[in-house]
Amino acid sequence: MTEIEGNFEPGWKTTILFSISRSNVFGGKSFIRLILFLVLGDTMKAFRAIGSFKISSRGWQKFNVEIAAEDEKAATERVMSNLGSHHRVGRRDIRVNEMTPIPLESVTDPVVRHLIGGP
Repeated sequence: MTEIEGNFEPGWKTTILFSISRSNVFGGKSFIRLILFLVLGDTMKAFRAIGSFKISSRGWQKFNVEIAAEDEKAATERVMSNLGSHHRVGRRDIRVNEMTPIPLESVTDPVVRHLIGGP
């Protein structure tokens, strides 16, 4: 596995991992895997989303999540996408009551901390 790091555009930090694998899974043919990670540390911000989503005809489940996104609209979109895919909830059944930006020191989720450029 090879790792290449560098700044390719101002504000974008890019890490590219190359991995070559041989396998008989695809009829004896070898294949090459390319994994590209874009870390937008300079442009991403952390947001805390507070709201609720419908879990049944009788009730709503509250949520409080941290998310990394470029702006508030993108953060709302990502919250709806994640809740919809993880809990099989439609967008009309998700209510985001509060979306607030949070500073790096207040972020507790390690993935969000990494995406916004923290240690």
